[in-house]
Amino acid sequence: MPTIFCRPRPLKRAQTAVAIIAIAASFASAFAQDLQILVNNVGYEKSGAKRAVVQSSSAIAAAEADIIPAAGGNAVRTVPLGALVAVSGWSGRNFKVADFSSFDTDGEYKIRVGSVTSPAFSIGEKVLQAKTGADQLAFFKAYRSTDAGDKNLPIFGSDRKVNIYGGWIDASGDEGKHISHLSYANYYNPQQIPLVAWALLHAREAQPEAFGAEALAEAAWGADFLLRALSPEGYFYMSVFDNWGGGYTFDAPKLPDSKGSREVCAWSHTEGVRS
Repeated sequence: MPTIFCRPRPLKRAQTAVAIIAIAASFASAFAQDLQILVNNVGYEKSGAKRAVVQSSSAIAAAEADIIPAAGGNAVRTVPLGALVAVSGWSGRNFKVADFSSFDTDGEYKIRVGSVTSPAFSIGEKVLQAKTGADQLAFFKAYRSTDAGDKNLPIFGSDRKVNIYGGWIDASGDEGKHISHLSYANYYNPQQIPLVAWALLHAREAQPEAFGAEALAEAAWGADFLLRALSPEGYFYMSVFDNWGGGYTFDAPKLPDSKGSREVCAWSHTEGVRS
């Protein structure tokens, strides 16, 4: 059977124009999908710095960004985008920064660049505390130390036992608790549990609408521990130490098989030397 070759019929001008528009639209769509606008999801302090970062794997041609109401509508402010920059070590991404620090009207907004919009964010006073205060309190409540054994805990190098129940554990993998640790000096030691109790009371005083009765309850939990940690002789029991939880050590070969049980003591170095 003979092979028949068909010569394609040339497109008309109108068809060519439509094809070009379709190709351009597909490129624009691909660019829009690639471009991202990164904002502070918690929000921005009314009188503070406000910046959004526009990022894309390709060059960013836009020179401006619009601030629009989160619910939609016309731009309430247009701000310039900074120069195109790259970050050393971050391949395949280009950035421009939109600085809108001078915009200080309370409300919910989005940033728009071309057809791309950012997630919604808020502008207001004490936004960080108002939006995260409950989460901060929940964190400390979850870290409360409730080991019943601490009601009758031995003191290193003696036959005495004390009730040092309460306070907050040091970390998720370490149920020790400390008034101060990681410093062997006489001054400027970090005051871990005391500082938390003080900070909760201060936060409640400074912003009661964000840190209410829950902050007082949590501060009372810490203060109650501090009263238990105060010895009759007038000094504080500095640490409840149990080898960073479950007998774990940073350098096990240097330790004897018996690493010591949970007790009140001071300790130092990665070997957890008790004293």
